[in-house]
Amino acid sequence: MNGQAAIARTGFAARHLRGQAAIGKHSISARSMKGQAAIEYLTTYGWAILALVAVLGIILYSGVLSPTYLLSDECSISSNIPCKFAIESTADKSTLKLSLTNGFQYRIKVTDVSVSARDGSLKGFSKKVGTEIESGANILISEDLGQALPANSVVRLNVNLTYASCAPELVASGKTCSDSNHTVVGKITGRVIPG
Repeated sequence: MNGQAAIARTGFAARHLRGQAAIGKHSISARSMKGQAAIEYLTTYGWAILALVAVLGIILYSGVLSPTYLLSDECSISSNIPCKFAIESTADKSTLKLSLTNGFQYRIKVTDVSVSARDGSLKGFSKKVGTEIESGANILISEDLGQALPANSVVRLNVNLTYASCAPELVASGKTCSDSNHTVVGKITGRVIPG
């Protein structure tokens, strides 16, 4: 029996040692598993960050987030004189086409229109108009800006409009419009389109 007990004890000890060895190996494996989890974490988020950087690069390269892309055309002179415009450019000149609508309840006489760049980079123009506009009607002013502008560039212009009221209660007898002029200052912001 002593032999069997020794064998049984040896078997027990061997199983016990295998268990201890397994526990020791398990703790080493647990450490390597933590390392593997960290590498997987960094790899997964690394790819996600790389994809995000690539998408941002594409968006920035396409110009979607540039200030000029987000800029909308604007023409504001007066609430009673709404306007629309187009700036067309050819190889040798750029032309502003400006449509003015009379929003007053009476006729007005547009006497002068002057346009200049806000930053002083354009010659602009000053034009004597002398046209009467019925209430609700419009006129089209087309004039050279003094130089050729690159297509799709953004232009910011100041507009000075001088007009006289033709309201019957303000007009002296024998005249069609008042001698008193009103000047309004407005602005135009928009892209140059190829003409």
